[in-house]
Amino acid sequence: MSRSYAWRREGLATMLRLLQIKSGLFRFSSPSSRPKLGDQYRLLRSAAGEIEIDDDLPLSRYLCTYAPALPEFMTKVGAASLRIFKNTRPHGIFLTVINGVSNGQLLISHDMAVPVRGRISVFGEREGHRRETATEKSARAPYLAASLVARPKASDPVCLMKSYVHPCASLRDLMLMDSNYERRTFAELRRLQQFLANKQGIRMVIEKPMLDIRSGGDLEDQAIEAGEPCIPDFVLQTEAAPIGGAEVVVVETMGFAGENYRSRKAITHQTMKATLRATLVTHDFHFPEDQIQAERDRRFWRSARWLIVGSRAS
Repeated sequence: MSRSYAWRREGLATMLRLLQIKSGLFRFSSPSSRPKLGDQYRLLRSAAGEIEIDDDLPLSRYLCTYAPALPEFMTKVGAASLRIFKNTRPHGIFLTVINGVSNGQLLISHDMAVPVRGRISVFGEREGHRRETATEKSARAPYLAASLVARPKASDPVCLMKSYVHPCASLRDLMLMDSNYERRTFAELRRLQQFLANKQGIRMVIEKPMLDIRSGGDLEDQAIEAGEPCIPDFVLQTEAAPIGGAEVVVVETMGFAGENYRSRKAITHQTMKATLRATLVTHDFHFPEDQIQAERDRRFWRSARWLIVGSRAS
C-alpha cells in the first residue's frame, strides 16, 4: 500500500497523480469507455483505499469528493482520534472539480467558494492568492483540486490548509491536462480513436502519462525528479498494429513558439522515442506560420493516423 504525500512540499500533486494512475483515469480505452462523473469519483475513492495517510489508515476513510458535504467532513476531521492518526495530526483530503481560484478561494460553482488558509499551488501558474483574470480562467479552467483539511494548530478550527489545483479535461472528465492546447490535442485524438475503431477496426488506447518515463514508475526517484522531467503529453497504444504501423506513438503538444522551448523539446523528444521505442508526432499551435489552426489540426490528425495504420492508410 502506498503512503500519502500530503504533508510533503508539492505532496498533493504527487498524490493526485497517484490517484489518477490507480483509478485508471489517465487512460482513455475506447470512444465509449469514459465513466459518468459520479463513477469517476467512485474510482478515485476506491483508488484512495490503496494509499495510506498514516499507519494502517487508508486515505479513503478521510476523503471527501462531494462539495456540499465539506462542512460535515471538516467536523469529522476535527473529531478524529489521535489513536487513529499515530504519526501525524488528524487530517483528510478534499478532492473536487472547480471552476477556478481567486483571492485565496477555490471557486467550486457560481454560488460556492471555499477559502484556503495557506498556499494554493496552481499547475504551471501563479500562486492562487491573487485575483484570477478572466483570460487566465478561460485558458486553464476547469481544474481538479486536492486540498489538505486539518487544524493548523491544536487550538485552531479545521480549515483547508493548502491546495493543489491542476487543469482537467472538462467539468465532466477528471483526466488531468496541462493546458487548453492539450485539451484540443486530446479532442483530436478522441476523434482519431473513434475513426480507427469504426472505419478500420483498430483499437487505440490514449494514455496521459503521470510520471517521468525514465523512472520505471518509481515516485521516489529523486535523481530524476531533480532534473527536467521527461513526461510525454500523450501516448497512443494499439494492441495489434497493421503491417507498417506503429504500436506505440508519442504525441507532443507544441504550445510555444520560442527557440529555447523548441530546442529543449527536441532533446526530450529524442529521449521519449528512445525510452519507449516509439515514433513521435507533434501537434503544433504555431507552425507552419502560413496555416490557420484548423489546418494544423488536420495535418496532425492525418500524421497520427498514418503512423498507426501504416501501409493501410488511404
